[in-house]
Amino acid sequence: MKTLEGIRYLINLDSAEIQQNFAGGVAPPDKVESEVDTT
Repeated sequence: MKTLEGIRYLINLDSAEIQQNFAGGVAPPDKVESEVDTT
């Protein structure tokens, strides 16, 4: 059960991030590239 809760928590984080991106508009390509490089 704990793994299911963890997966749901991660999904909620992802959906919250996606909603933030839509609310703030599409991020410029430079920002996306820099985020990919840091990870």
